[in-house]
Amino acid sequence: MGALLCITLGARGAHAEDPAKPAAPALSDVLAASGVEIHGYVDAAYSYLSGTGIFRSGTADRVFDTEPNSFNLHQAALIIDYQPKEGFGGLVNLTAGRDARVIASAGEATSNFDVTQAFAQYAHGPLTVIGGKFITLAGAEVINSTLDSNYSRSILFGYAIPFTHTGVRLTYAASDQLSLIVGVNNGWDQLQDQNKQKTAELGVSFVPSKLFSLAVQGLWRRRAARRGAFIGAGTHGVRDLIDAVATYSATSQLTFILNVDWGARRISLLSSMVPRSRRNGTASRPTSITRPMINGGCRCAPSTSTTRTATARALFKNGRKER
Repeated sequence: MGALLCITLGARGAHAEDPAKPAAPALSDVLAASGVEIHGYVDAAYSYLSGTGIFRSGTADRVFDTEPNSFNLHQAALIIDYQPKEGFGGLVNLTAGRDARVIASAGEATSNFDVTQAFAQYAHGPLTVIGGKFITLAGAEVINSTLDSNYSRSILFGYAIPFTHTGVRLTYAASDQLSLIVGVNNGWDQLQDQNKQKTAELGVSFVPSKLFSLAVQGLWRRRAARRGAFIGAGTHGVRDLIDAVATYSATSQLTFILNVDWGARRISLLSSMVPRSRRNGTASRPTSITRPMINGGCRCAPSTSTTRTATARALFKNGRKER
């Protein structure tokens, strides 16, 4: 029996096939193991404007859907992020399409492509720090159309608040319900600061329950004098914004959102001519102009000036829900 067993084993060994090579891991498995997430969306639509689409001043009264009768690829977005709860991470958000022309930072080339966000991140305990370009704290509506309650954006989103900032932001989670946010950046939609002054931001987020949440944030900027075409010409002043967003989820199908904005821009005009009073040995006081923006708004109802007759939206993602 022992010889027979050896012969049998020898025969098996002689005719045995090479062991199968392990299958290569799928890309989704690699990403899941590394913590890197790749997700995105496509926003395409046909829009029809029932009105003129402009204010009396000639400025468009819409944000993205400004064409009166047109098919559009508004956004094709790709988001790649690695944001661990501890340690270093980052996020890159690329946007292609018609909306990229609108959200582009001031002074940048206007095209159908925009680097909407690109920042590095460090997290340790309750503190998270990000540095780079990121979306604003202000407003109930966001650039990512899949995260908005209404398809069309409100006037508050287009004219009362910025889209993005470039700078540094610190978020401190005091508890599961309360977060404090502070930061400094180049200003409203400025990839490169247009003067030496910076904008300070401060925010508070309070979520006492799943039914209600409140977020209040502010932006403050003192603008330095900039020379114009003549010696001494230019402006300087202060630009302030206070934004509040309250959300109440009445049911799983009904949510009320109230967004109120208060803003003011106080500008001092510096004349290029020497004031007459200065010739007499006294300096004249610069003129101060306060320009309030929009006092308040409510996102409880969609806009009535635009009707979307056909909307196609696809969402692809890897990992947790989109931010």
